[in-house]
Amino acid sequence: MTAQMPDQFLYKGDSFVLIGLKGSNLFNPEDYGIYPVMASTACYRGFVATYVITNKQIILNGLVLRSQEKKLAKINGKAPIKEKRIFSFNFAYYDLNLPIKFNGFILLGKDFIDEMYVHMGFQRPISYETVIEFQFRDGEIVAVNDFSELIAKLRKEDPTKGARPEYDENTMEWIDRMFSLDYNMPW
Repeated sequence: MTAQMPDQFLYKGDSFVLIGLKGSNLFNPEDYGIYPVMASTACYRGFVATYVITNKQIILNGLVLRSQEKKLAKINGKAPIKEKRIFSFNFAYYDLNLPIKFNGFILLGKDFIDEMYVHMGFQRPISYETVIEFQFRDGEIVAVNDFSELIAKLRKEDPTKGARPEYDENTMEWIDRMFSLDYNMPW
């Protein structure tokens, strides 16, 4: 098993990665008749999206993916470009400027702590110095919460929490949890 490539977010000039998700209507290529296949063991879902969070909303700006199809649908009027130089992806969409009507919560992280890397699934929220939660309704920001201090406290208490199966946890359940972006506080 391999650590997974997360979606990327740009917010107020800083780059973040998606580390948690609760909600519906975040971009899904299948909604456009695009069916990605595994790009590598580092990207089982077959795609990575790039978003921008403006003062009010989420915008899908780019998408790279692997597909067995010869021709893919347009997204927001933009056709994909055949790629050979981006990891194991063979298609890319650029400058999509597609507003996303997401409802729910998105947890983003930046400043990853290398010593906390787990070679399995998505990285744990506790592994980031900066952790911010956004709440959205119909793609518009409702609330922003900075959990960086809480995360630092939790990391100080037990930096290994979640890095391996808990004492009474089935290994397959732990693997499923590591490949999920679902999160519950306080992690």
